[in-house]
Amino acid sequence: ADGSYRWFHTRAEPLRDDAGRLIHWYGVDVDVDDRTKAEEELRLLIESVPAMMWRATPDGEIDYINHRLADYLGRPMSELTQDRWQEVMHRDDVDAAAQEWARTRQAGVPGAVQYRLRRADGVYRWFQIHIEPVRDADGNILHWYGVDVDIDDSKRTEEALRATQGRLSRASQVATVAELAASIAHEINQPLAALVANAHACQRWV
Repeated sequence: ADGSYRWFHTRAEPLRDDAGRLIHWYGVDVDVDDRTKAEEELRLLIESVPAMMWRATPDGEIDYINHRLADYLGRPMSELTQDRWQEVMHRDDVDAAAQEWARTRQAGVPGAVQYRLRRADGVYRWFQIHIEPVRDADGNILHWYGVDVDIDDSKRTEEALRATQGRLSRASQVATVAELAASIAHEINQPLAALVANAHACQRWV
């Protein structure tokens, strides 16, 4: 009445008689302006956060990806918000990631998973994905929010450290064997020297 516009969610249901003929339509208009504005503020906040973030519906369908993630993957958001996430994931990680995502949704609890994403230039890098549900006042899940953290450098460092530890372990084993061989040689040299001395004595006596 004051000339301002507000967002409404309109729902309509048909009323039919016993023969299935349409009698009336009943509609309900719910004022969702405050919620819509809050969601827009949240979207702007997500865009301003220096992280790669996404959102999914309660059943797990991705419906929003921020520009940082879209730019990293080199895909428009219109493609990535559909069920096409497997196209940018390493094929060896698809099954495990899908199973973990399904377990997280079924349990309705926060989750975490690691997989490789293909960068816009075609290079795959490891990411740690943290997933959290957002619930309404009744405890129903409204959305899932995810943050993708690039851990490729640290993962490669860990792999290099494990490889170095493996080499050190093998070197330590070789050193141990060498010490054992030297000890055995020392222990054997004494009786061998006695045998040689006795042999020489026998040779001189003969």
